[in-house]
Amino acid sequence: MKTQKGQILIITLLVLTIIAIVTVSLVSLVNRDIQQVASTEQYEDAYNTSETQLKKVLDVVGKPSIAISQLPTLLNSPTDISCTETQAAQKLYTCTAVNSDFSENKLTTTMTVQDTKDVNDFPIYKDRSFDMNLSGYLDVLNISWDKNAAIEFELIYNDGGVIKSIRDVYDNGSPRIYTSLATDNPFDTLSTIHPFKYKHYIGKTDDRAVSIRISDIVTLAGTPFTGTPITLKITPRMTDRFDSILLNVRGANNSLPDQMREFTSKTFDANGGSSTAVANIETKIPLAAQPDSVLDASILTNGILKNTP
Repeated sequence: MKTQKGQILIITLLVLTIIAIVTVSLVSLVNRDIQQVASTEQYEDAYNTSETQLKKVLDVVGKPSIAISQLPTLLNSPTDISCTETQAAQKLYTCTAVNSDFSENKLTTTMTVQDTKDVNDFPIYKDRSFDMNLSGYLDVLNISWDKNAAIEFELIYNDGGVIKSIRDVYDNGSPRIYTSLATDNPFDTLSTIHPFKYKHYIGKTDDRAVSIRISDIVTLAGTPFTGTPITLKITPRMTDRFDSILLNVRGANNSLPDQMREFTSKTFDANGGSSTAVANIETKIPLAAQPDSVLDASILTNGILKNTP
């Protein structure tokens, strides 16, 4: 009898232990789900706030024609955003705002706006062109991209009042995008027929990089071009119609004109502790005009376009 009572007690304890474990597990799961929901809501609040505040800045200096030096004057009133020049040499401005439009708590948003001479990881879709502003720049451009693509280049320049263009292609990847006769290999960097004298990008070991000196570009006839460089058009050619590249361009001697206006926005609850959701947004806009690839010739030249030679 005592043995049966002892067995019943042990079974009861085991059942209670299992129930306790299951209960604790269920409570933990419920708490985790609640925390995840709360964290998701906090992030959505932070993201919506970050996006809205960044849009206010973009509405003011999102046009390349508006200098970012006007940012403090244009934004400090009447909006809730305060902007100051952080680094004059780097043309960097920092803006802050505290807002509770999308949250029960006041969220702090910190934004930066900067004009840069370099192009950093700028996305370009297949067969779409990116126009760089040269404004007479004749020095070196170090160009790289993140995946296999043939890169077409077009230099547009002013020669005695006549707008001319010189085109070339760099296709040194594997597999190659272009095929051609042995006498005219677009991937042969040593060929003398290339108007663009492609050189090795020092420090890069793959085929997705090339160095160009604008002053070394020649016409198809082999004579040096004369005149003032206006624009360098860069167009990726790829086999996948939905593909794109991330483009990087570096100039020399800090003499390249400004190319990009970069925006960042970071929103968080300053009083929320280390577990506070943080929303980061980044966007970039070219400072040079970006005409449609079909219409760019007529737009840039008013119908007076001459391909050399």
